Amino acid sequence: MSWCLLVTVGFLLVGLPYCICVAAQWLYGWPDKPGYKKYVEALNPRIYRLTIVTLDLLKYFTYGILYFKMKSWYKNEENSKHYRKGIVYGRKGNKLDLYYPPKTSEAKLAPVVVFIYGGAWSTGERSLYCLLQILKKKKNTYSSLRLLCSSLPVENVLAMVQDIADCLIWAQENGQKFSFDTENIVVIGHSAGAHLATLATLFLIDTRDELLIDSRKQQETVSSIRGIIGLSGIYNIVEYYEHEQRRGIEYLSSMTRAMNGEENFPYYSPVHMLKKLSRDKLSRVPQFILLHRDCDIVVLAESSIKFYELLTSLSVKVSLHLLREVHHSEMVTDLMLSNRLYYHPIFRCIQQEFKRLLGPYVSQLKLANIQREIQLFCLPDKGEDQSTTCLPYFVCFVAQWFCGWPDKPGYKKYIEALNPRRIYRLTFATLDLLKYFQYWRLYYQIKSWHRNEENSKHYQKGIVFGRRGNKLDMYYPPKMNKSKNELTPLVVFIYGGAWSTGHRSIYCLLARQMAQELNAAVVCPDYCTYPKGNVLMMVQDIADCLIWTQENGQKFSFDKDNIVLVGHSAGAHLGAMTTLFLLDTREELLIESKKQQEIIQSIRGVIGMSGVYSIMDHYEHEKKRGIEYVSCMSRAMNGQENFPHYSPVHIVKNLNGDKLSRAPRFILLHGNCDTVVPVESSTKFYKLLSSLSGKVSLHLLPTVNHTEMVTDLMLSSRRFYHPIFKCMKQEFRKLLGNC
Repeated sequence: MSWCLLVTVGFLLVGLPYCICVAAQWLYGWPDKPGYKKYVEALNPRIYRLTIVTLDLLKYFTYGILYFKMKSWYKNEENSKHYRKGIVYGRKGNKLDLYYPPKTSEAKLAPVVVFIYGGAWSTGERSLYCLLQILKKKKNTYSSLRLLCSSLPVENVLAMVQDIADCLIWAQENGQKFSFDTENIVVIGHSAGAHLATLATLFLIDTRDELLIDSRKQQETVSSIRGIIGLSGIYNIVEYYEHEQRRGIEYLSSMTRAMNGEENFPYYSPVHMLKKLSRDKLSRVPQFILLHRDCDIVVLAESSIKFYELLTSLSVKVSLHLLREVHHSEMVTDLMLSNRLYYHPIFRCIQQEFKRLLGPYVSQLKLANIQREIQLFCLPDKGEDQSTTCLPYFVCFVAQWFCGWPDKPGYKKYIEALNPRRIYRLTFATLDLLKYFQYWRLYYQIKSWHRNEENSKHYQKGIVFGRRGNKLDMYYPPKMNKSKNELTPLVVFIYGGAWSTGHRSIYCLLARQMAQELNAAVVCPDYCTYPKGNVLMMVQDIADCLIWTQENGQKFSFDKDNIVLVGHSAGAHLGAMTTLFLLDTREELLIESKKQQEIIQSIRGVIGMSGVYSIMDHYEHEKKRGIEYVSCMSRAMNGQENFPHYSPVHIVKNLNGDKLSRAPRFILLHGNCDTVVPVESSTKFYKLLSSLSGKVSLHLLPTVNHTEMVTDLMLSSRRFYHPIFKCMKQEFRKLLGNC
């Protein structure tokens, strides 16, 4: 049995990623390297990044029902009254679909919206967007003129831009025939579609010869465009290629080939084109409306933010809307049905901007859908791929066998465990753990540093404390002078690990850097994680650590009356819980009340990094990820009935005014790209403390995910080292003043 488990785990951790990556690169393309070097590059350990991206595609199975709804609606002849499909346009004989609003007057000319969908410049089908509704107001539904630009390996971005220009010319020439206003056009694009929409507009403004369109016609066409709405758009090809490299997909992506090589990246980048336009041409650029998810991992929010800043600096009219928790694909899929989660938030932004662009025309909008009638580049149909079904079920079976089955009686636990929605969510959450293999080099650096006896001058390890004989490591600040008996402030760092994993040695580099950056002594204690203990025992261990600091300050030359607690994830929860329990002098701590009051007086502040402050809300988030039965949180809390008791938000609400006034300051740091603990955990806790006149500050860090909040503090060369420490040092000085 042990050998069977070893082989299974080894396959999941090593064999599976390599199999997936070899298959993906065999189908889509090997690295652009000469000879054998392309295989060396393909089998680089960074394949774990590519594995995550490849398996991330499993989430699209959640759109299975929506896919069949779209196909059935499009094929149903009864719906032909809503649109006309297959209208030929352009020099290449492409086709479009024209959608009518439910209530239209033939006597009035309505504005038209051109929708250009994304698909990484290589995939797409116009029928998939038949349910997309660009405007919805009260009982009236308005669809869009919609363009599908699906490219083959022989095509390039220029050909796609030409097709979009042909579409706009068609709109100019057929307005009277189809009863829409040729002088009021709005172009909407998603992802690569937003890039193409922007590029086509800028090419028309610059009257480019490569469009093969008369310059006068180009000027007429661009003068009719009232605005461009970009949904999660790509505006800088150079930066997007670097993002693809970080994800490990630069060789699989069709982008480089579509651009005819890296040397053309600046030429096809809207940011580069805008910088070269004259003032006269810039004055003719239509208004841009940019919508983006603040934590989009496919196209980073910085793409829209930087484009917004550039347009603003060039005095071009532009507005930016950052939407929270909206996935890259949900930016369009959730516009297809009114019962989708983000339907109303996204439409609210679009409606608001449409009123500014078109004014009274909004109530008369008419839309259409366009597609080039060419063969899509896809793999030969070799029958159904059984791995898309077997793999998720296999992964989930192993995960639940090791970590726990659903808490249901009898056979119902297996029915719940095999629920298709849970399977794909849990599969993604489980395989997402593969990303931690990118930290293998950092892991060995940590272990070697902790074992190296030469580093013992920087810290003292294995100090026993507390009622359970736990151990802690204490790190000295570089400028500490023991001979002068100078007392330095103390930081107690509480690591996370979902209340079930972790060890103080893993955070030795972080503690060392923290001691250096904050010029303070740093204590990193162990605590009894589940299943050895429950949350109450963990809180007791943290309290015991604080008692140890009170009793040993003089011995180790730190100021026992100037303590700051720093915690990450579950550690931030435990830090907040310990502070609030001490503030409320809880008997379950088994500490004398007078001692508790002394300890709380010495705590100057609590810094929570990506913390969990409402167990009820976090359990709901775990259910959305399909991991609530695999997670140890519920068991560590001794059941769901104890969630309020162990939630800082619940404890704070029950504190009286006197105790709240004695509470230390809370500093909350959270990454906007955190999918493990949503940023709302910190924002809601911040609002609660603010409403109760509590001392609190909040720092939201863009593009920082859950793990990077601590891993990037371990080495000064890491990406977010300086931004995070900048926030911490700023708040640390405020907490301690001149100490």
